[in-house]
Amino acid sequence: MRPAQDTLIVTAPPRRRARSLSRLASPPPRRSKSREVKRSSREVRRSRETRVLKERPRRLVPLRKLFLVGLFFLGQGLFFFSELFHLSRIEVNGLSHLTREQVVSHARLTRGSPVWLLPPATVAERVAGIHAVKSVQVEVRLPGTVEIAVQEREPRFLVGSPASPELYLADAHGVLLRKAQLPSSLPRVMVTEPLAEGGRLSQGIVPIASETLALLHGIVPGKPSSISIDSLEAVTVETSWQGWPLTLRLGSLEHRDYKRQLLQALWARLPASKGRPVLLDLRYSSPVVKVVKPSSPEPANY
Repeated sequence: MRPAQDTLIVTAPPRRRARSLSRLASPPPRRSKSREVKRSSREVRRSRETRVLKERPRRLVPLRKLFLVGLFFLGQGLFFFSELFHLSRIEVNGLSHLTREQVVSHARLTRGSPVWLLPPATVAERVAGIHAVKSVQVEVRLPGTVEIAVQEREPRFLVGSPASPELYLADAHGVLLRKAQLPSSLPRVMVTEPLAEGGRLSQGIVPIASETLALLHGIVPGKPSSISIDSLEAVTVETSWQGWPLTLRLGSLEHRDYKRQLLQALWARLPASKGRPVLLDLRYSSPVVKVVKPSSPEPANY
């Protein structure tokens, strides 16, 4: 037998791969010049159209801005020249002692001025500058109307001083409102400082006067003739007992509850006193009661 011989088998590559390799190896086909010219003209035309579309909004933007600015100035002109927005009526409410002319002059309102140039807060601040005004509310409404509602300060005391010849009305905050007209049912408070209309009392005067009235309430009948407060805040009260004048020297009101109990006990003993009491002094630890004995009748002449 013959020995087996080695055989060599050669296989050819597939046709598809050969074709793809041939395509890669072959140069790209050349296009005709007419196609390239058409393509370039088409691209130029498209670029011009896009450029026109981009430039059109830019040209319209300034026109819109001018239109909006024109509308703004037109509205301003209507606001400024229309009678609907011009001040034609001023209403003032809540007055008792102040006059309408005083309020309008402090508000500085002018007929014909634009109401949109009148801030209510500014007008209210001007009117609040009047010393007799406690609070104020301002409302601006159309057509051309400004309403001012004023709340005046209420008098609480009748205040006098040796340094001032006139008596003044003062409210609960110590503001001197105006000169008083007698007779008056308000309690009279005498101080040592000078007084003037529109001024303000010292910080402790009104609280001391109020505490004095609370201390006397329910013990001393009627109202006191006057409450004197000196520079050291010592209190002296002028009142009456059974129609006779009586002076109460309370001093400072640091121990008000103790002095109220003491005054109540002394006042209950006054009917038993032999004579007419003219002074109750509570400034010291031991109270002082001064009594005037009744004068003996003069002998009759025959």
